[in-house]
Amino acid sequence: MFPGHQHLVAGSKIEIDGDRATGRTICHNPMPFVADDRTRLMIVGLWYLDRFVRTDAGWRILSRAQQRAFMHGV
Repeated sequence: MFPGHQHLVAGSKIEIDGDRATGRTICHNPMPFVADDRTRLMIVGLWYLDRFVRTDAGWRILSRAQQRAFMHGV
């Protein structure tokens, strides 16, 4: 459906609490698509919400969720 896309991931904030941590990271995702024989652009802004855990092998991602911030051009 989308002939192209790009994820700009930046601005992480991580809070550590012992052997666990949480993170929040900005994601900006522009995606072109064709509708009515015209190329249009949809822009999605979201947050990645991460949970981390420290193991014997180092820090690992425990989970990742998405929280939508905005959608434009839909």
